[in-house]
Amino acid sequence: MKVNNMTDSIFRRKQSIFFRRRFFSITRAIRFIPSVLMVIGIFCVTNLAQAEVTYYLNEGEQLTTIPFSKPYTQIVQNLYAYEATAEWRIGLTDNLEGDTYRFSIWAYALKSSFRVEIILFKSQEDREIVLATWGSQTTTESGLYQLVEGETTGIEPNATSGDQLILRITKTSSGYNDDEVSIMTADGYESSITIKSKDGGDGGGGCFITNLLK
Repeated sequence: MKVNNMTDSIFRRKQSIFFRRRFFSITRAIRFIPSVLMVIGIFCVTNLAQAEVTYYLNEGEQLTTIPFSKPYTQIVQNLYAYEATAEWRIGLTDNLEGDTYRFSIWAYALKSSFRVEIILFKSQEDREIVLATWGSQTTTESGLYQLVEGETTGIEPNATSGDQLILRITKTSSGYNDDEVSIMTADGYESSITIKSKDGGDGGGGCFITNLLK
């Protein structure tokens, strides 16, 4: 009888240890879940960040993926005559993905107006395709550059290596002397255009997990 009590006691002790270990394992697993979700969330945000590309106005009438960064220096393009244009270009080495376009331009156009176009130049075909356009842009503050912005859905580019992406700004008002359009970019006041893919920021796909973390 004594042996049976000892056996029963040992059995209960082992059973208790088993359940404690199992509970501890489950607790550790639950504590680990937020870390896993956080990693997935960061992965999702990273993917979204990669779903758009920004090109900055830079020296030499170029578009670059790195902002203009010379301290105390401005790049200014002045347009005086009607239909005068300024262009910035970048050569493409791969296809562009996206059909949502945004421009952010520091401009002075108090008594004038200008049109903004994002264009794909097909080098092999020697032709231009207007991907997105905004007309009659203007500013309201005398003597000050203002940030003029716009976003629209346009044509999805079908670019190949050797093609060029062009930002073209055209003066659309007919005055001359005090009616100029002035486009500016500077360190901390960068003018740019952005192309976003269809899935960028729409809250779908993997972003569902990110929303759960909030």
